[in-house]
Amino acid sequence: SSKRMMALPARIGEPKGVGGLIDDILNPAYSAPIGLILWGSKNIEAPGVGSIAKRIKLPTKGIIGKFVQTIRDLLP
Repeated sequence: SSKRMMALPARIGEPKGVGGLIDDILNPAYSAPIGLILWGSKNIEAPGVGSIAKRIKLPTKGIIGKFVQTIRDLLP
């Protein structure tokens, strides 16, 4: 287990506070990315965050494009 390998307290995380997501995304593997998305959506007005987001060119095609669109659909 990761707890034993790292010799640190560890547990399996589950994404919380998100609704309407497909079951494939509601598993521990997506806890950190979903947490970052939620943090970003709450802190979008922080200095520099908006300007950085506007400069980033995100892919619009393929599997990455689909993921990016899914994330955009989650944001207010």
